[in-house]
Amino acid sequence: MKNLERRGYLEPGWRVDSLGAHCQTTDVGRRVATAVAVIVNVAPAGGPLGVVDFVVRFLLNRRFRLRS
Repeated sequence: MKNLERRGYLEPGWRVDSLGAHCQTTDVGRRVATAVAVIVNVAPAGGPLGVVDFVVRFLLNRRFRLRS
């Protein structure tokens, strides 16, 4: 979560408790989440989850910038 905040995907003030994560995403964070969701949804059913895991981790570790 700290890494996501540092990359500008989450607004400051997030918290994690026994019910899960509570946070607000930034505009960049919403766009990145959409891109990650597309990758996860088009992953082959029954395919190797290691590949999906690798791609998701790769995307979340990238720094995306908005174009105006």
